[in-house]
Amino acid sequence: MYHNKYLLCFIINPFILITYPILKTDLLPVVLILFGLGDLSKAVLLALIVGYQILVATRDAVARIHYKYLDSVRSLGASGCQLYREVLLPAALPHGFTALRLSTGTSVAVLFLTESFATNERLGYFILDAWGRMAYT
Repeated sequence: MYHNKYLLCFIINPFILITYPILKTDLLPVVLILFGLGDLSKAVLLALIVGYQILVATRDAVARIHYKYLDSVRSLGASGCQLYREVLLPAALPHGFTALRLSTGTSVAVLFLTESFATNERLGYFILDAWGRMAYT
């Protein structure tokens, strides 16, 4: 039977599975309304996009750990903290860093998108302004 500490994973996992396919760029108007037109809304949207990618990648990495590794560490008397530090964290870090590396490119594209809305400064505005005036150089 599952322990109470795993109950939180069973509550959060369906929420992640339901909300992950939603395009986070579609949430841009909502984020702009909630957090204003400043840098905070851009940071929140980027954190939302990058955070979901890293969360799903690390969750899948932890789910792929074979139970024999967990059982062997538990049989040696490891506490919950030691289980995380010695087994779960080393198994999840490579996947988490890969997701961070891949989501960096996505975050640059989303930053351009967020800067092109409701602003008259920064790179996104200047690119769209020059494009609209056909001043490509």
